[in-house]
Amino acid sequence: MLLPQYASLSPYRVGPLDQRITLGSETKSFLNSHYRSRSLPCTVDDICVNNGLRFRLYDTTTFVWVSGDFLGADIADICTYQVPSGPYNALQHYLSGTQHTSNEVLADQAICHADLTLHEYIAFGSLRSGNLLQWINMLRELRARTLTFRDPAVHLLLLQASLEVGELLTDGFRVWHDELRVSNFGHALLDELQSLEVSVETNWQE
Repeated sequence: MLLPQYASLSPYRVGPLDQRITLGSETKSFLNSHYRSRSLPCTVDDICVNNGLRFRLYDTTTFVWVSGDFLGADIADICTYQVPSGPYNALQHYLSGTQHTSNEVLADQAICHADLTLHEYIAFGSLRSGNLLQWINMLRELRARTLTFRDPAVHLLLLQASLEVGELLTDGFRVWHDELRVSNFGHALLDELQSLEVSVETNWQE
């Protein structure tokens, strides 16, 4: 059953009548099933039942369900910053994901560019190693000052870590950013940002 054909909801439908994508249900309404009438004795729950329709996206031109096509959709690549050319260029995979470990970063130190110190390479590669550690790692790097914060690649790394939403908790909050709900962590983060600002405000290179 298509939504425009469902008499109980069609009066509330807004939009063009010839739209291609609409909502449809493979299950029938209780009003169109053998459950639509009940004999006495019966209870209120026997009469006031949940709506049996289970709506999904439906293509009225090709007559196929389209909602399943979105299950495998992956837009991660187009939502991920790209490391610009330079000494950090070979470290794109450390910016793109959080599945790598700090041990893997150490094991791959052969890819460290000659213009980077080993400490800079490790700091960059380890910042996103573990989705639940990102904000803690950012706070650590703000304090350690190992990374060159004026470098566009470092800027993009911090943006990716702070903006990628990650897993949704049952209370509607994002588990990757749970530290931001802790007052002491927030104060420590602000203190380090202010300290960094003071340390670079007289340095035109920063």
